[in-house]
Amino acid sequence: MVSTNARPVLLLAAVLVLPVWAPCAALAWFLPDLGWLAASLAFVFGVLVQLPFTVLGGRLLFSDDVSVREVLGASVGMLGSGLTVWCLYVLAVVLGGMMCFWGALFTVVPTLYLAETTLLERVSLSRALRRSSRLASAHPGTAGAGALGWFGLTMWFGVVGEYGMQGLLGMVLQLGSPFGHLLSGDVTPGLLLGIVAAQPAVAIYRLLLYVDVRTRVEGWDLQVRLRAAGLNE
Repeated sequence: MVSTNARPVLLLAAVLVLPVWAPCAALAWFLPDLGWLAASLAFVFGVLVQLPFTVLGGRLLFSDDVSVREVLGASVGMLGSGLTVWCLYVLAVVLGGMMCFWGALFTVVPTLYLAETTLLERVSLSRALRRSSRLASAHPGTAGAGALGWFGLTMWFGVVGEYGMQGLLGMVLQLGSPFGHLLSGDVTPGLLLGIVAAQPAVAIYRLLLYVDVRTRVEGWDLQVRLRAAGLNE
């Protein structure tokens, strides 16, 4: 999906990821003692980036001609619902973290598909919560993989961003490590960029899990084909 539609994906990433990353990187650079606050803010506001990518991914399932302006307009039109989903996601992650790993089973997993049920199915928040929980409970292993994938992709992108920046600055440009190094406890711009850039990947990964679960539980692919043939209202 990403490689076939690289242009809108990369353009939307540039529009959304860079404005979130830049102030976090500036905070970590000018106030290094607040570096881990900058990392936390990068994750929190990075979660907000997931929502337009959920809209983009949902539209790419049915069309190869989707404009970024159209996606942003639709996202703004659903701003209230999107902000609510964002707050609930952040709350679920925080509560799950406070209860350690097993807490995520009770907070992140049941709300995993909340963005899809709210933004794509366009149902009320209470129904979206019930839908997300039902889909997660129907295939808990898939939902658990989604929660782990969220964590794993964020960590992986962070590491790639960190060592990609170190390689560019230290080996290619021969500038050393002007921003410090993660292994020394420094929060670098590369790490922050990776944390934010991971969230679009998380959104697309979760969308594919959502489609898979809906197909298994509700025969969604058959419904789509019947509706396209005019046989199902």
